[in-house]
Amino acid sequence: MTNQIIPTFRGNLSSVTKKLISFLVFTALFGVLFIQPGLAQQAQHYRQNWQAQFPQMSNANQPPTQQGGVRQHSGLAKIKEPENVLIILDASYSMIQPLDSGQTKMNVAKRSILHFLQNVPPHVNVGLRVYGHSDNRFTACRATQLMVPLGVNNRHMIANNLLRLKPTGSTPISLSLKTAINQDFMNIPGKKSIILVSDGIETCDEDPCGVAVNMVRQNVGVKINVIGFGLEEMDAARNQLKCIALSTYGKYYTADSGNELERRLNDALDVETRVEGKILIKPPSSGN
Repeated sequence: MTNQIIPTFRGNLSSVTKKLISFLVFTALFGVLFIQPGLAQQAQHYRQNWQAQFPQMSNANQPPTQQGGVRQHSGLAKIKEPENVLIILDASYSMIQPLDSGQTKMNVAKRSILHFLQNVPPHVNVGLRVYGHSDNRFTACRATQLMVPLGVNNRHMIANNLLRLKPTGSTPISLSLKTAINQDFMNIPGKKSIILVSDGIETCDEDPCGVAVNMVRQNVGVKINVIGFGLEEMDAARNQLKCIALSTYGKYYTADSGNELERRLNDALDVETRVEGKILIKPPSSGN
């Protein structure tokens, strides 16, 4: 019966090709036989006979296993697109205010970001932009600077620049966002997001919510996650910061302590894999 159902191939076909063609023919016939009443037992016989004769073919769709039953999957691995996270930190004068712990907002923010960097997967490009770090009254509303460009081997550079920051100036959020989009992410491929940490409202006669809305209209493809840090009862600031996040399909968080800020930073880390390795960075001992 088997010889009548599975044809024999001759000619120049290779042995593997013959087996493959025979397997395909058998599979088709097996499907027809199986659905016919009264032929299920016969079909089972053909299947067992085929598997005994060509085990390497019948198991071709099963990945091989290592000892212990762990499967090894072969083939092309999925290539992850690059992931880029830019931290924008408020270094305006209001960040010198103390929290309930007695430490300044600036010092707590530094420490929390340093701890956060240890949890960022090594393959993620991270950068640091700050604003409000200049007290020159003529340039205060233009005081935004990319301290560390996006990269993967720059965590210690970010730490060193954080330690030197002193809160002194205004709050040019709008200019910081526009510059980040137009310069920091220029020609950067992959997934792009911003984590904005601010303790207050824009103070430079611009509308950062409007900037965020225009970003979406222009389809720039950058999500902004915002953390309102130590806002207390500042409803206007809270509403403005929330608008920035929601307009770009990001998330808005609040934090009033170092532990909360660190937790929110990790929540805002919008990447597929959160923990693949750690880079040890010594946090600051004191100061602003």
